[in-house]
Amino acid sequence: MSLAPDATEETRSPSSEPAAVDTAVLDAILDASNEAILVIDEAGSIRRFNRRFCEIWNVPEEALEQDSAIEVCENMVRQLEDPEAARDRMFQLLVSAEPSEVEVIRVRDGRVIEYRWSPRIIENLVSGGVLTFADVTETRRARSLLTDEVWVNAGLAQIRRQLGWSADTSVMLNRLCEATTEVLECDASHTYLWSPEEGAFMLIAGYGDTHEQWRILGEARPSREDLAELLAGFANDEIVEFETRGPMGGLALAPNAGAPAERTLFMALRRDDEIIGFHRACIRAEEDHFDERQRRLARGTAQLVSLALENARLVQELAYANRRKEQFVSALSHGLRSPLHVILGYTSLLLDEDRDFGREEPRDLVGRIDRSARQLAAMLEDTLSVGLDSSVKDVRVGDVILSDVLRDIEVETREPRQEAGLAYAWDISPQLPKLHSDGDKIKLILKNLVSNAVKFTEVGGIFVRAIPRDTGVEIAVEDTGVGIGEEAQKIIFEPFRQIDRTHGRTESGTGLGLHVVRRMVDMLGGKISVESEIGQGATFRVWLPAPGAVPSA
Repeated sequence: MSLAPDATEETRSPSSEPAAVDTAVLDAILDASNEAILVIDEAGSIRRFNRRFCEIWNVPEEALEQDSAIEVCENMVRQLEDPEAARDRMFQLLVSAEPSEVEVIRVRDGRVIEYRWSPRIIENLVSGGVLTFADVTETRRARSLLTDEVWVNAGLAQIRRQLGWSADTSVMLNRLCEATTEVLECDASHTYLWSPEEGAFMLIAGYGDTHEQWRILGEARPSREDLAELLAGFANDEIVEFETRGPMGGLALAPNAGAPAERTLFMALRRDDEIIGFHRACIRAEEDHFDERQRRLARGTAQLVSLALENARLVQELAYANRRKEQFVSALSHGLRSPLHVILGYTSLLLDEDRDFGREEPRDLVGRIDRSARQLAAMLEDTLSVGLDSSVKDVRVGDVILSDVLRDIEVETREPRQEAGLAYAWDISPQLPKLHSDGDKIKLILKNLVSNAVKFTEVGGIFVRAIPRDTGVEIAVEDTGVGIGEEAQKIIFEPFRQIDRTHGRTESGTGLGLHVVRRMVDMLGGKISVESEIGQGATFRVWLPAPGAVPSA
């Protein structure tokens, strides 16, 4: 834009061959500009222009060479949306000695033009100047689209946060209605879901209503036939917009009698191709309306809510299936406990050392029955301990004397250890902080770890060590068994996982023992880890918090 004053200066230079060359160069430079340029001299005549000026204002070059600057400006302002205001402003600028800020004018064909005036001052007098114009229609449209896109994405992000706030459908939808009212800048929002039992769409959640409005809305029971027009609209788009002053198909759209027309934006809630409900946003001010940004946001909201409702349905079905599974397994396990304990009672009596069988074979058979029954009993306990038995889910906190726990485990695992010829030892640090936790669960954790070590240890023994660690207690169960491979260590705490450790003794089981251990450790707020190499044994470390303990060095 600094070229134009030079152009004015150039027109005043004496005519000569070098000047003609400079003029050709200047014309080429002006024509290369993306801006439209009009150079005016002190007499109001047009001294120079470029091709871009002719293109923007649809003016032939011949006219510019003949007309004055005033006539050209008149031709321009006649193309504008507000020619009178534009004429006054432009003529004010043409006599102004100050460079103007960027001015904006709108052409009747929808284009947006920015222009500015750069005066040429000689001896404190305006001696012509330069008008520059730029068509910014596409730039402004792109900027507007970008702004709208940011607004829509921000709104959808807020909707998404509210949908993820709670797994409870009612809570989720009430928060959705509140968020919809905010992001769509409307007066109220409601969600209706189809009820097969009622054969109607039922009001589930809402925001922005008075108690009386909510009562009227809640009384509506529109069927699919009642809302045929709305559902037909959903066949073509995710959103349908209506303006009404009263009920539509039994649906109270404007719950206040005599109220102005209510503009409502309906959003389809789908499961596959079926309409399972609708979400809606309402504007109750007669002069307001939904714009394209809000419609785009509404389309995105419809998709997000449909997905959230489907996820919530699947979660509810999974929870129901899990409850039924728990009931079945618990009933089965408890049903097996009684006869199993009877069997164990009889085998204990038969294996009494004072009982004379007459020969060794019956004693051996009874021993096998007893071992198998105990193994089955352990499997049942593991199954119940996974969390299916409600008694296992409760944490009963009290003072825990770890030495007593380890002594009980020594007694309870004595028989399988003695059969395998394995040693058992334990060591408790005298600096161990006092444990205030669930003693039964700690016993279950350590018993499962010791029993697991016995299964896969042929030679050597099991050693349990307890030391203070950080603000709690670390209990390590070490064995001299076959070890666990690196890949197997990644899955051993998953339920029903049985690792093939072929060098150990073959023992049947549920694959739940270590999973039970991890579940119990989690319930007590602790952590568990394993260190092992094939052929080098394994060490399981359990850390449990000890309230009030001083961090260890």
